[in-house]
Amino acid sequence: GNPIPGLDELGEPLNEDFRRGVASLVELAVDGPIVVTVRRIGEPAQVEPEALNLLTQAGLMPGRRVRVRREDGRIVVVREGAPEGSGVSLPDDVAAHVFADSPEAPVLGEVLNSP
Repeated sequence: GNPIPGLDELGEPLNEDFRRGVASLVELAVDGPIVVTVRRIGEPAQVEPEALNLLTQAGLMPGRRVRVRREDGRIVVVREGAPEGSGVSLPDDVAAHVFADSPEAPVLGEVLNSP
């Protein structure tokens, strides 16, 4: 899941490890189609009924392998092995909260902090 917000204000150390080795689907779909493994879905996508419906239709669940590509300003996601027509087209604001890894996946913090 997601780290608990405000822990640093209570004197607890921040756990940034949850970002290591994963990137959002928006970040991963930059260089063309890529197959990735979904690792987690952020809370903003989980609590929005329409977003959750799109993710469910696509079978986007942690541990699932999916093909991801950018098309017409959206992120198209198809479960690995499924027909291309079974995929869904996600707006960036939903895809930004789906995190995945792949052999080529950058570390999220490195992507966000790059010039």
